[in-house]
Amino acid sequence: MRLIAGARSCGIIRPRRISRRPAAGFYASAPFAPLHGELFVCNNGAGSNLGEIGARGEALRYSPYMHTPAGALLRNPTEAACLSSGFGWRNSMGGAGREHVGLDLANRGGGFIYAAADGWVTHAGWRGAYGNVVELDHGHGVRTLYAHLAEIDPRLAPGMFVPARAPMARMGATGNATGVHLHYEVMVQGLRVDPLRYGPAEDAPVS
Repeated sequence: MRLIAGARSCGIIRPRRISRRPAAGFYASAPFAPLHGELFVCNNGAGSNLGEIGARGEALRYSPYMHTPAGALLRNPTEAACLSSGFGWRNSMGGAGREHVGLDLANRGGGFIYAAADGWVTHAGWRGAYGNVVELDHGHGVRTLYAHLAEIDPRLAPGMFVPARAPMARMGATGNATGVHLHYEVMVQGLRVDPLRYGPAEDAPVS
Protein backbone atom coordinates (compact mmCIF):
# COMPACT_ATOMS: atom_id res chain seq x y z
CA MET A 1 0.00 0.00 0.00
CA ARG A 2 1.54 3.32 -1.10
CA LEU A 3 1.88 6.08 1.48
CA ILE A 4 1.14 9.64 0.41
CA ALA A 5 3.12 12.49 1.92
CA GLY A 6 1.01 15.26 3.43
CA ALA A 7 0.83 18.85 2.20
CA ARG A 8 2.87 21.62 3.82
CA SER A 9 -0.10 23.99 3.91
CA CYS A 10 -3.83 23.96 3.37
CA GLY A 11 -3.52 25.55 -0.06
CA ILE A 12 -1.14 23.13 -1.80
CA ILE A 13 -3.61 20.33 -2.43
CA ARG A 14 -7.03 21.46 -3.63
CA PRO A 15 -9.48 18.57 -4.00
CA ARG A 16 -12.16 19.18 -6.60
CA ARG A 17 -15.29 21.01 -5.52
CA ILE A 18 -18.75 19.51 -5.91
CA SER A 19 -22.30 20.78 -5.59
CA ARG A 20 -24.02 20.69 -2.21
CA ARG A 21 -26.38 18.06 -3.66
CA PRO A 22 -24.20 15.24 -5.02
CA ALA A 23 -25.46 13.22 -7.95
CA ALA A 24 -26.85 9.78 -7.28
CA GLY A 25 -24.01 7.32 -6.82
CA PHE A 26 -21.39 10.02 -6.21
CA TYR A 27 -20.15 8.51 -2.96
CA ALA A 28 -20.61 4.94 -4.16
CA SER A 29 -18.22 5.54 -7.07
CA ALA A 30 -15.68 7.70 -5.20
CA PRO A 31 -12.26 6.20 -4.40
CA PHE A 32 -11.41 5.04 -0.89
CA ALA A 33 -9.13 7.04 1.41
CA PRO A 34 -5.49 7.68 0.59
CA LEU A 35 -3.03 6.65 3.28
CA HIS A 36 -1.07 9.73 4.33
CA GLY A 37 2.53 9.02 5.26
CA GLU A 38 3.01 12.44 6.86
CA LEU A 39 0.93 15.22 8.38
CA PHE A 40 2.13 18.82 8.13
CA VAL A 41 1.01 21.68 10.36
CA CYS A 42 -0.89 24.67 8.98
CA ASN A 43 0.27 28.28 8.93
CA ASN A 44 3.88 27.58 9.93
CA GLY A 45 2.80 26.10 13.25
CA ALA A 46 0.59 28.97 14.42
CA GLY A 47 -2.12 26.66 15.81
CA SER A 48 -2.64 25.29 19.32
CA ASN A 49 -1.44 21.97 20.78
CA LEU A 50 0.35 20.84 17.64
CA GLY A 51 2.99 18.80 19.47
CA GLU A 52 6.55 18.33 18.26
CA ILE A 53 7.16 19.76 14.79
CA GLY A 54 10.05 18.78 12.51
CA ALA A 55 12.25 21.02 10.38
CA ARG A 56 9.95 20.59 7.37
CA GLY A 57 6.83 21.44 9.36
CA GLU A 58 5.79 17.82 9.85
CA ALA A 59 4.07 16.55 12.99
CA LEU A 60 6.70 14.24 14.50
CA ARG A 61 4.21 12.19 16.55
CA TYR A 62 2.12 11.35 13.48
CA SER A 63 1.77 7.86 12.00
CA PRO A 64 -0.93 6.72 9.55
CA TYR A 65 -2.74 4.46 12.04
CA MET A 66 -3.37 4.30 15.78
CA HIS A 67 -3.99 1.06 17.64
CA THR A 68 -7.22 0.86 19.67
CA PRO A 69 -9.26 -1.93 21.28
CA ALA A 70 -11.24 -2.04 18.01
CA GLY A 71 -8.08 -2.36 15.89
CA ALA A 72 -6.33 0.23 13.76
CA LEU A 73 -7.91 3.63 13.04
CA LEU A 74 -6.77 6.30 10.61
CA ARG A 75 -5.25 9.30 12.36
CA ASN A 76 -6.02 11.51 9.32
CA PRO A 77 -9.32 10.48 7.69
CA THR A 78 -9.26 13.28 5.08
CA GLU A 79 -8.52 13.50 1.38
CA ALA A 80 -5.88 16.14 2.08
CA ALA A 81 -5.35 18.40 5.09
CA CYS A 82 -2.92 20.05 7.45
CA LEU A 83 -3.12 20.09 11.24
CA SER A 84 -4.52 23.43 12.41
CA SER A 85 -5.29 22.62 16.06
CA GLY A 86 -4.50 19.70 18.32
CA PHE A 87 -6.04 18.03 21.35
CA GLY A 88 -5.91 19.84 24.68
CA TRP A 89 -6.55 23.15 26.41
CA ARG A 90 -6.98 26.04 23.98
CA ASN A 91 -6.80 29.67 25.13
CA SER A 92 -9.10 32.28 23.64
CA MET A 93 -9.40 36.06 23.64
CA GLY A 94 -9.75 37.66 27.08
CA GLY A 95 -7.83 34.95 28.89
CA ALA A 96 -10.64 32.40 28.87
CA GLY A 97 -10.21 29.00 27.29
CA ARG A 98 -11.70 25.58 26.82
CA GLU A 99 -10.71 21.99 26.25
CA HIS A 100 -10.40 21.04 22.58
CA VAL A 101 -11.25 17.35 22.49
CA GLY A 102 -10.19 16.42 18.95
CA LEU A 103 -7.98 17.32 16.00
CA ASP A 104 -8.78 20.08 13.52
CA LEU A 105 -7.62 19.04 10.04
CA ALA A 106 -7.97 21.89 7.55
CA ASN A 107 -8.06 22.36 3.80
CA ARG A 108 -9.59 25.46 2.18
CA GLY A 109 -10.45 23.33 -0.86
CA GLY A 110 -12.48 20.83 1.15
CA GLY A 111 -12.32 17.22 0.05
CA PHE A 112 -13.67 13.85 1.12
CA ILE A 113 -13.94 12.61 4.70
CA TYR A 114 -13.56 8.86 5.25
CA ALA A 115 -14.40 6.22 7.84
CA ALA A 116 -11.36 5.73 10.06
CA ALA A 117 -12.12 1.99 10.33
CA ASP A 118 -14.99 -0.44 9.87
CA GLY A 119 -17.96 0.88 11.81
CA TRP A 120 -21.69 1.36 12.18
CA VAL A 121 -23.40 4.73 11.87
CA THR A 122 -24.85 6.02 15.14
CA HIS A 123 -25.56 9.57 13.88
CA ALA A 124 -25.61 11.28 10.47
CA GLY A 125 -27.03 14.80 10.51
CA TRP A 126 -27.04 18.15 12.28
CA ARG A 127 -25.71 18.44 15.85
CA GLY A 128 -25.74 22.03 17.07
CA ALA A 129 -22.34 23.75 17.21
CA TYR A 130 -20.75 20.72 15.52
CA GLY A 131 -22.80 21.37 12.37
CA ASN A 132 -23.22 18.35 10.14
CA VAL A 133 -21.86 15.28 11.93
CA VAL A 134 -21.20 11.62 11.25
CA GLU A 135 -20.52 9.38 14.25
CA LEU A 136 -19.39 5.76 13.95
CA ASP A 137 -19.30 2.90 16.45
CA HIS A 138 -16.32 0.62 15.77
CA GLY A 139 -17.11 -1.84 18.55
CA HIS A 140 -15.12 -2.62 21.71
CA GLY A 141 -16.06 0.78 23.15
CA VAL A 142 -14.45 2.79 20.33
CA ARG A 143 -16.27 5.58 18.48
CA THR A 144 -15.22 8.30 16.04
CA LEU A 145 -16.90 11.63 15.29
CA TYR A 146 -16.50 13.81 12.17
CA ALA A 147 -17.86 17.37 12.47
CA HIS A 148 -18.42 20.63 10.53
CA LEU A 149 -19.15 18.66 7.35
CA ALA A 150 -20.35 20.48 4.24
CA GLU A 151 -22.51 17.50 3.32
CA ILE A 152 -23.04 13.86 4.22
CA ASP A 153 -23.56 10.88 1.94
CA PRO A 154 -27.39 10.82 1.77
CA ARG A 155 -27.39 7.02 2.06
CA LEU A 156 -25.99 7.08 5.61
CA ALA A 157 -28.47 6.22 8.37
CA PRO A 158 -28.17 4.90 11.94
CA GLY A 159 -27.28 1.20 11.97
CA MET A 160 -25.67 1.22 8.52
CA PHE A 161 -22.28 -0.50 8.22
CA VAL A 162 -19.46 1.57 6.68
CA PRO A 163 -16.22 -0.15 5.64
CA ALA A 164 -12.82 1.24 6.61
CA ARG A 165 -11.61 4.15 4.46
CA ALA A 166 -14.95 4.52 2.64
CA PRO A 167 -15.94 8.10 1.66
CA MET A 168 -18.79 9.36 3.88
CA ALA A 169 -18.91 13.15 3.60
CA ARG A 170 -17.22 16.35 2.46
CA MET A 171 -15.18 18.73 4.61
CA GLY A 172 -16.93 22.00 5.40
CA ALA A 173 -17.50 24.83 7.86
CA THR A 174 -20.98 24.15 9.26
CA GLY A 175 -21.96 24.85 12.84
CA ASN A 176 -19.54 26.83 14.98
CA ALA A 177 -16.60 26.80 12.55
CA THR A 178 -14.48 29.72 11.35
CA GLY A 179 -12.99 27.95 8.32
CA VAL A 180 -13.21 24.80 6.24
CA HIS A 181 -11.90 21.89 8.30
CA LEU A 182 -12.70 18.53 9.86
CA HIS A 183 -13.05 18.32 13.64
CA TYR A 184 -12.13 14.69 14.37
CA GLU A 185 -12.75 12.99 17.72
CA VAL A 186 -11.88 9.49 18.94
CA MET A 187 -13.65 8.05 22.00
CA VAL A 188 -12.47 4.94 23.86
CA GLN A 189 -14.67 3.54 26.64
CA GLY A 190 -16.53 6.87 26.79
CA LEU A 191 -13.39 9.02 27.10
CA ARG A 192 -12.14 11.31 24.35
CA VAL A 193 -8.51 10.60 23.50
CA ASP A 194 -5.91 12.45 21.42
CA PRO A 195 -6.07 11.07 17.84
CA LEU A 196 -2.49 12.21 17.20
CA ARG A 197 -0.87 10.60 20.25
CA TYR A 198 -3.16 7.80 21.43
CA GLY A 199 -1.82 4.25 21.39
CA PRO A 200 1.22 2.77 19.69
CA ALA A 201 1.66 3.48 16.00
CA GLU A 202 0.36 0.92 13.50
CA ASP A 203 1.94 0.64 10.05
CA ALA A 204 -0.98 -1.34 8.64
CA PRO A 205 -4.60 -1.90 9.59
CA VAL A 206 -5.43 -4.70 11.99
CA SER A 207 -7.95 -7.24 10.71
